[in-house]
Amino acid sequence: AKEEAKEEAKEEAKEEAKEEEEEDDGLGDEPPKVELTEDELKAYFRPKVGSGDLTPAVLTKSFANFTIPEKSEGFDEIKYAWDPAAKSKDYLRKWVLETKQNTRIENLQPGKDFSRPRPDSPTQDSRD
Repeated sequence: AKEEAKEEAKEEAKEEAKEEEEEDDGLGDEPPKVELTEDELKAYFRPKVGSGDLTPAVLTKSFANFTIPEKSEGFDEIKYAWDPAAKSKDYLRKWVLETKQNTRIENLQPGKDFSRPRPDSPTQDSRD
């Protein structure tokens, strides 16, 4: 009697699994096609969400070193999806210059020439 009950339970479980597989979720066999709005088609870049990929401190320290990849760096092929290479380099250059103008540089230190007295400047002795 126990064996029959176990077999019946197994059969019921198999039938339930088949029914779940056969249920139509309304999606069909193929994934739905994505349709973008006109604004989304015009946008080259995804809008910035939150603080972005980099923390502000990391971005401040490293943005001046950002470059467009070149074949001399070992890449087999470089594809420019939105704009040609020259326009992409120009865009990055403008972005770096704009970011330099608008970003606070935390680790900026005056150079040696700034702290050294100039030869033509009056000294403490000559003012007296």
